[in-house]
Amino acid sequence: MLRRKFVTLASTVALVVPFISHALEPLEDRARLYSMTGELLLPDRSTLPFDMSFDCGSRWESTAMIVTSESGAKLLAEAYRAKWGEAAAKSILDSWYNKSHPDDPRKPSFLVVKVPSETQTQSKFKKQVRSVMSSSNESMSDMPVVEATCGTRSHHYR
Repeated sequence: MLRRKFVTLASTVALVVPFISHALEPLEDRARLYSMTGELLLPDRSTLPFDMSFDCGSRWESTAMIVTSESGAKLLAEAYRAKWGEAAAKSILDSWYNKSHPDDPRKPSFLVVKVPSETQTQSKFKKQVRSVMSSSNESMSDMPVVEATCGTRSHHYR
């Protein structure tokens, strides 16, 4: 009985591990960003290292865009205004200009724009936008999710 459970477990691991370790596949005619490592320069002039993996299962796997400046946030807000209206643009700028939580040490260092998925359909961002939008005439199903990042105390992003 114990041997059968071990064989079943070993077989499952043998089938799953190759898929997990090679989930992000290269494209035929283009390289793909697999991971990114960097350092944030904090207001006190110290640095904070970060690592972002874009592989399957990571928090960043559906990243479409990273906005790192006020001008980038304004550009993104204009795109959201054109496609989803004023409330969507306001939410982008609110995310850039404000701390995510009042007790955070600083405003976000960058915004991460992610392609929509089932789990992101009811995100906090979309709920904020929906609460201000005229509900029935605007479709938000294809609206990318925007996360304000690296202003919080916690940096556990997996």
